[in-house]
Amino acid sequence: MDKRINGGIYTFINNLGLMQGDDKMLESIILIGTNFEYCESDFEDSSYYKFFESGIEYLFEKKKLSGIFFFIKSNDQYKSYSSVDSLIEGINIYSNALDVIKLLGSPNLSGNQWIKYEVYENKYIHFEFDVNDELKQITLGLN
Repeated sequence: MDKRINGGIYTFINNLGLMQGDDKMLESIILIGTNFEYCESDFEDSSYYKFFESGIEYLFEKKKLSGIFFFIKSNDQYKSYSSVDSLIEGINIYSNALDVIKLLGSPNLSGNQWIKYEVYENKYIHFEFDVNDELKQITLGLN
């Protein structure tokens, strides 16, 4: 990544890799500000904190926080994430792939309707766009 990302996203990035129930995770959960539903899956020992009202999902694999999903566009389960402007300075609900690249520089990886940046310490930020090239989802994860 050519440029530093500014905004509240670092609170969430710093939570990646924490074990489920770690008190350090409370800071990001308080930022979200809504209740979550806890769900377990038989698939690869996964569980989730689903913040339906806030448009966020935490994915835990083997009790470790491995992914955070911000649903910029609402879907059947989630309302849209409303704090995009403060998540990453310069990114908003109207941003497209070119806007993100202008702000952050060339991505480490890209594909049809997505771009991905390595952040630090084996973490990444992934931007997904819909067929109209409008920001649809932001995902944080561990490599």
